[in-house]
Amino acid sequence: MAKVLVSKVNGPLPLTQPHFVREKGVLKYIPVSRFKLAQMVKNGEFPVPRKLGPRLAVWPSYQIKEYLERNGCTVEEGYLNAVC
Repeated sequence: MAKVLVSKVNGPLPLTQPHFVREKGVLKYIPVSRFKLAQMVKNGEFPVPRKLGPRLAVWPSYQIKEYLERNGCTVEEGYLNAVC
């Protein structure tokens, strides 16, 4: 039987580590309202989320990182370190 090491993560993962981000997490990196984010997705300004269920939409972290870099922000190694 294989042993699995599980570490407890306090706080959000950095964008440089691949993971899925919910809407609430996206809004921490991109300071807009939920309505504005939905408009940005509809207008093609922000990537379309992936639906994991009828009420759950997520974005891969690399898409958020690419969006920030495309718009002149630098994403540093660490938690919520996007400098615009």
